[in-house]
Amino acid sequence: AGKDTAMQRKCVANLARVAPNPKILTAHANELQKEGQKPEAIEAFEQAIALDPFHEPALLRLAELRRAEGQFPQALALYERAPSVRQSTAALDGAATCCRKLNRPADALKHYE
Repeated sequence: AGKDTAMQRKCVANLARVAPNPKILTAHANELQKEGQKPEAIEAFEQAIALDPFHEPALLRLAELRRAEGQFPQALALYERAPSVRQSTAALDGAATCCRKLNRPADALKHYE
């Protein structure tokens, strides 16, 4: 099983290089993040978003990374761009947390209405 997983990661990495699309780049970024390669993961998420500015999985994962780094304005912008931010509890909570950290309590409350 471990060998298969390593092979799958290698295939995704190769696809991200030769035939990039948002879904493949996001999968690659997730693997990079799991391996502790945060700068490379961020770059891959950003590439996915450059190809599709509304690719929700990349938007939300990058928003989570930005929030964890204390980059609240950047994280909030990413959360708010995600198409289903109004339906996702995690995205709503992330956006509200960013608003609170930016001392915008009224905006934080709007994410729960």
